[in-house]
This record gives sequence, C-alpha cells and structure tokens, in this order.
Amino acid sequence: MLDGGYRLSPFERRSSSDGQGFHTQRRMIVSVIGAQEIAEVRRHHLAALAYEVEARGLWYRMAGPEESVLAVLGPRTRRRIMVVATPVGGGWSFLWSDGGMADVAEVARAADQIARRLA
Repeated sequence: MLDGGYRLSPFERRSSSDGQGFHTQRRMIVSVIGAQEIAEVRRHHLAALAYEVEARGLWYRMAGPEESVLAVLGPRTRRRIMVVATPVGGGWSFLWSDGGMADVAEVARAADQIARRLA
C-alpha cells in the first residue's frame, strides 16, 4: 500500500499525529496455536533438558499441570531449580529460578549453567 509516497508493509499504517507530520503504527501479528500443541512443544523441550541434566549427574522430576515444569535437584547440595520452557519472540527459551535464561536450541549450554548453579 502506498501512503504519502511511502510503501508500507501490510502490518503498517500511517496516521497523523498532531497535524505536523505522520507516524507509523505497526500491528503485531501473533501466531495462534492450540494449547495442546503448546503443551507438547513445552514437554519436548523440557524432556531434552532433563536428559542433559541427568547426564551431568543431576536429578530431575517433571512437575506441574501437563508436566509443564522441570524440577532439577543437585544430589550433593540438595539445592533445587525450577525450569520452564516458554515461547519468546519467534522461538522458545528456558527460564529458571535465580534469573537464568537460555534458548532451547542451546540445551547443553542450559544444562551446564544449571549444573553450575547447583554445584
């Protein structure tokens, strides 16, 4: 669409701000998938992380509704970290207590970070 000589994407429109000029408004496009699909993707990512933390000598348990949380325990220290997998931007990330965060594509790195925190 052309607006004032500028080509706008389908997600933009120009509107007058105060008569002095124009500003561009962007519409956010959100992909809507079913809750069941989200739960399945979340479980898949948490299961991959569970495999990695177990390989590092940590104990784990899937918890929460639809196994939506991974509880990881350091067997020596008995410290625990709760991990969730959540959609972030265009992908998924792991988030855990103490402010930890890692992209799900870097599952080994996430497991290493969690292992260090539980040491």
